[in-house]
Amino acid sequence: MYVKAMKAAAKEMDSVMVSLLEEHKEMRASGLAAGDRDFMDVMLSFIESDQFKELHDKDTVIKATLLFVVLASTIGPLHVTLLAMRLEAMVNSKS
Repeated sequence: MYVKAMKAAAKEMDSVMVSLLEEHKEMRASGLAAGDRDFMDVMLSFIESDQFKELHDKDTVIKATLLFVVLASTIGPLHVTLLAMRLEAMVNSKS
């Protein structure tokens, strides 16, 4: 019953994340954004650095991290810890 609504919400959230990501990339490429202005700029700087191992698509990593931050802000500390552990396991997996 709620599956359709959940899929629509996920699609909308992905659309918002893609728009924000593209906007930040364009600002950085044009030189209008000097330095790291917000969390997304920090994520882009890290992804572009040599510290990031390319096990996953860079845009997907940024979108997943931002979604995690949004989700973590809405739930309690125990759930945040469990989500962080799961996210780390997913990033470190080689599948």
